[in-house]
Amino acid sequence: METNELKNIWQTLANEKLIDKDLARENIRRIISKKGNGIINKMIKNTRFDYYLFLCGTILIPLFLLTAHLYVPAPFPNLQSYVGLSVVELFFIYMLSSSIRNRKFLSTTYNNESIKESIEKVNSYLKIYLKKYNWISLVFGYSFLTLALIQFLVKIGGFKNISFSASGFNLFSSHLIIVILALMIIWPLLIKIEIKIRYSKTVKDMKQLLDELNDEE
Repeated sequence: METNELKNIWQTLANEKLIDKDLARENIRRIISKKGNGIINKMIKNTRFDYYLFLCGTILIPLFLLTAHLYVPAPFPNLQSYVGLSVVELFFIYMLSSSIRNRKFLSTTYNNESIKESIEKVNSYLKIYLKKYNWISLVFGYSFLTLALIQFLVKIGGFKNISFSASGFNLFSSHLIIVILALMIIWPLLIKIEIKIRYSKTVKDMKQLLDELNDEE
């Protein structure tokens, strides 16, 4: 049963004088608190998932470079490959440390604050985090895409040698250059879509919960 439905039931019982109003108010507060705890617990689980995801990425990049260095013939891994993958590694390291900070903040807030104070702090923290995440993703994303674009352009000798001829030597690299340019155009949109998919429901639930907590005061 939805939280609002439970609240309405208790409110109706109190209005019909079937139960004491103070008891109804206490149960409504308990329902709201349970909802708030659920939101924070869900966010803690999400940060735990982020931690393991970025930890795996942080470990796999050096392993990939080491394997490539030992078993792949020259010229790979070349300087451009090292620089590009180093950008990805730095992004993983930053996001790993960020997920650790986020989980610590959520756990501390959850254990030491009232439900309203917790939700208010988490709501403010999430807004700041999402702005920072958007900016960081733009910087690292464009850095990696720019390095990849330069590498393929150097490989084929510049834009003038882009060719889509089936018999051309630059067909594969030319297609990759077009894909990279397309990604550079839509990259901000992709980040916004990812943020919306992952966080829009949480932001909406917290706003609704804060409104309910304010109504109960």
